[in-house]
Amino acid sequence: MAAWVAYLYALTWHAYGSHSDSANAARAGHDLVTGNPLLTGWKLPADSYWSIDLPVFGLLSVVFGLGRRIVHLAPLLIAVCAIGLSAACIHRRGRPSGWALSPGLVALGLLLGLPHAFLVYIFFQGPWHVGTAVLCLAAFMLADAPWRSRRWVGAVALLTAAVVGDPIALAVGVGPVAGASALRALRTRRAQDAVHAVASGAAPVVAAVAVRLLLTLAGAFHVAATETSPLSNVVRNLRHTPRLLGALLGVGPLAGLAGGGQVRAGVLDRVAHLGGAVLLGGAVVASTGGVVVRAVRAARCRRGGADDARADDARADGAGAAEGEGREDWLDDTLVLAFWASILAAAVVAAPGAGFAAARYLPAPLLFGVTLTGRRLRHLPAAPKPVRLGGAVLLVALLPLYLLGSGRLLSRAEPKDPDAALAGTLLARHLDFGYAPYWIASNTVLHSGGRLTIVPVESAGGRLRPFDFYADSRELHLPPPRQTAALHRSPPRSGPSFVVFRADTGWGNVDVPSARATFGEPAAVETLGPYTLLTWNALGRDR
Repeated sequence: MAAWVAYLYALTWHAYGSHSDSANAARAGHDLVTGNPLLTGWKLPADSYWSIDLPVFGLLSVVFGLGRRIVHLAPLLIAVCAIGLSAACIHRRGRPSGWALSPGLVALGLLLGLPHAFLVYIFFQGPWHVGTAVLCLAAFMLADAPWRSRRWVGAVALLTAAVVGDPIALAVGVGPVAGASALRALRTRRAQDAVHAVASGAAPVVAAVAVRLLLTLAGAFHVAATETSPLSNVVRNLRHTPRLLGALLGVGPLAGLAGGGQVRAGVLDRVAHLGGAVLLGGAVVASTGGVVVRAVRAARCRRGGADDARADDARADGAGAAEGEGREDWLDDTLVLAFWASILAAAVVAAPGAGFAAARYLPAPLLFGVTLTGRRLRHLPAAPKPVRLGGAVLLVALLPLYLLGSGRLLSRAEPKDPDAALAGTLLARHLDFGYAPYWIASNTVLHSGGRLTIVPVESAGGRLRPFDFYADSRELHLPPPRQTAALHRSPPRSGPSFVVFRADTGWGNVDVPSARATFGEPAAVETLGPYTLLTWNALGRDR
């Protein structure tokens, strides 16, 4: 187990580096666990991850220090939890006897445990909705209990935490639980099952709204408004989804995409990943068909009258093994609904022109689809001998090919981040305070181990102003006399300072004229690789 986790950790370093989003997650998490649990002063996106990923980032930053390793360790820990929960879902009622190794767990290990380049880039990086799927999957295993029971209350608490930290959980978790309960109520026609469906849908929403209201009243972090994708783009995103989901399964040219460049796969790798994708697709289709068949049968029994209804009740809700099968059907229903609902949610929230980056919204359907695959394959030992032997041969043949495809990533050099060299240069020159566009600021601070303070800025009206999205507003200030935004907690800087930007990206429109208009004539302007660095002997003094 430890060797496998260490292998995954090594893969992450070859698949991606840090960026300002992950750097801010590390910084916000560190602030959360070291004295600011409500993140007072922070402005976060709608998917704040305050109740999901940020505590993980924060706890690890306390143990290992605030640095690059946190943006690898935290997502890795969350992804490993996702795989472990999937394994628990696959064999919730115990593993069938007769096989030394469960075929369902082998499939899980292939599809998620031996990841190729793009899967590592998306599923093992964050915070990218993987933690949301983890909380929802854990809730699925508890929510079929009678409402108001301890298990059901635990499921509501998990779903509430998911919704507070990431509103996409409404579709990924709350909706599927309520939908599966409604399907069960349709089959049984029992009042308590109908109440369970309504309560399971309403309780997490009401609780999440109450928590968010309490956070606001307590002066917690602010949430930036997030627009959904226009309807015309939702259809375009849906058409794009098979390509992205296929890439996460190792199919197509995107499958080799990583931060260090494209990782070329061999013919055998492609064939193996295509086989795994077919396996998952078949399991999802078969499971979806099972949900439809059960719903149609329930509707027919409803029309058939009371006698048929009582017979259906006896079949679905009998004691002992029949009751257990009913619970397993409920879990399958929930996973199927969650798979399709999360596909639709990804299409709704992905921005126009997101490209391959839209795959960050697809870890949830991938996890649910892999779990369904494992649950279908767990019955393989009880299948007829030809099917059993064929399945065993297929899984055994795929194992070394998946390992080979995963190991190819280690042959690639780790992505080089110029922000790391920039951080070293600034520290060497004792320039510990300055301003930069968002995509330089926080990532450079992370590379410095938190020793630098760099305020994210953008240019508007020809002068610089603080860029307050995904930032701690207590650090956002510009010095007088040309101050362009309200002074927050920190006083103006009176020592050496700097502005640094990249002309090749142009992000935030930061340039020499806007810096000069804000701070006056710099003492020096120089080029450091892709960066332009402007320095002042002092900022905040009268000029």
